[in-house]
Amino acid sequence: MKALKLPFVSALLILLTACALLGVEKAQTFNQSLAYVYGTQTAVAQQLAEKTRSGLISSDDNSRFVRLVEESKQIADGARSAMQDGDTSTAEGKLNLARSILVEVDAYVRGRK
Repeated sequence: MKALKLPFVSALLILLTACALLGVEKAQTFNQSLAYVYGTQTAVAQQLAEKTRSGLISSDDNSRFVRLVEESKQIADGARSAMQDGDTSTAEGKLNLARSILVEVDAYVRGRK
């Protein structure tokens, strides 16, 4: 059963990330929002790596921000688990926290030119 879900979730992540880049309407459901957060985590991690390689972000700062991205993933995973357990309020709160962390990290990374 997991094998069937992984390709679907991967495709959904790619689709939602592409939609966000093209300015397509934001996610409407929890699962869409979760996929968007996972896609954002990947994009931010890639940006961190690129800007560190180019010398725009120090390796110390990179380490700190990579930890924040990893923590946001753990929080998003917790949101998914809470939703599976039927705890919508906790799931949405955790998802919002994960998203907020990524917004701040992304703002820092984008500001490094």
